[in-house]
Amino acid sequence: MQSLVVIGPAVVLLTLVLAVGLPVVAERWLPAKHREANLRSSLAVSSSITAPFMVFLGFMIVMLWGQMNDASAAVVDEADALRNVDALVDQMGSDTADRLRADIVTYAEAAVAEWPALAEGRADPKAEAAFRTVRDEVMDMVQEGQVGVLVDHAVSQVLDAQAFRSQRVTAAQSDLPPVFWLVLLAGTALYVAYIVLTDTGPLRSRVAITAIALGVMAVSLLLVSMLDNPFRGDIRTDPLPFQALVDQLRRP
Repeated sequence: MQSLVVIGPAVVLLTLVLAVGLPVVAERWLPAKHREANLRSSLAVSSSITAPFMVFLGFMIVMLWGQMNDASAAVVDEADALRNVDALVDQMGSDTADRLRADIVTYAEAAVAEWPALAEGRADPKAEAAFRTVRDEVMDMVQEGQVGVLVDHAVSQVLDAQAFRSQRVTAAQSDLPPVFWLVLLAGTALYVAYIVLTDTGPLRSRVAITAIALGVMAVSLLLVSMLDNPFRGDIRTDPLPFQALVDQLRRP
């Protein structure tokens, strides 16, 4: 999605045009007596007409917000797990510690550079290769016969980092299917049409009510669009935990 600074004015302009145009068209083609008849015939079931769609829209926003929080937590947890791996191996006092630290820094830098690829819904092959290097480096300690609590914890932490990375990549690939957007747009159109066809007030009042309804739906759909992918848009997860990891491991 484009930045809100770019798309926001266009949405506001479209909302104002529709808010003025729809009541004017209804005034011309649907006299007040017909709108009153529509209102009386639908008054008993008005809540059942609009409630299901509003519940669905609210559910979508809550679900996407939860997905955003999960992706942010996965980024933090992955960086923490790699930090723990470095700390555990460093306690062993071997040459492997320096080599592994360099590999973790390389991967963390690749993870920071991976964000544009995640925004496109895919993993960066360079970051994948860099992580495999870190993982294999830790696993080789077991194959070389190194045993002990520190090695066991290091293996556990690198496997946790792998799980968090997989969770992060999966979140980047979880765009809403087109059918969901079709349902959201169709529901918005029907919701606004219901208001336009049943509002019997003066023209200025109907313009204001339509503008409010369109504004609420526009803000809701924009929020859904910005939360659709946790790694793009104005509301997104950032790679600061990995940058902080790089800065920490490079510090003498």
